[in-house]
Amino acid sequence: MSRFSRPRPISARIKGPVALILTMLVTGCSGVLQTTWSQPSDTVQTWAPSMDTLPVQVHQQSSEPGAVVTPMAAPHLTFVTASSAASVPSNVGEFAARRVVLYVGGEQVPTPETYCKTTATLYSLPKAQGVLVAAALCDGSRLVDSYRRVYSASDIQQQGWGKVVKTMKSKLLWGLSSQSEFSDLSYNG
Repeated sequence: MSRFSRPRPISARIKGPVALILTMLVTGCSGVLQTTWSQPSDTVQTWAPSMDTLPVQVHQQSSEPGAVVTPMAAPHLTFVTASSAASVPSNVGEFAARRVVLYVGGEQVPTPETYCKTTATLYSLPKAQGVLVAAALCDGSRLVDSYRRVYSASDIQQQGWGKVVKTMKSKLLWGLSSQSEFSDLSYNG
């Protein structure tokens, strides 16, 4: 028997998944991914081609250090103020399009039913040490999945908002790749 045809021992087969889990624990990922609302048509193949070019709406929640996203720092983002959101009917314009919605700073995130609506109903989370960034993948007014994470102000300063947005988008897309294995994935890691 050739050494290449022998089955690998089980310890060799589990090294990859164990290494991934250990890496996640050591690096201190601190996010919550929820895919409860995704539909069978919400697949990576459906969303991946447009993910890099999806519009991103930013709802600035606070002016705490590190949490302020300025148009200069992130020119590709659309900033939503209370007055601009109220002036757009929910069935037209940018609120009817596929997009990513970001809530930055503060201690509140939208309820799942209102993440992608023109007016969100917010609920409070426990105060975190850092900047709360919550993202939702929206298909019009329908929530597909959401991810939230706390960043340190220094991480945001080092990475820049472009990298933060890219990370949030990749987590949202990853949630869609996992929906075939989990009907209700809530990832805390």
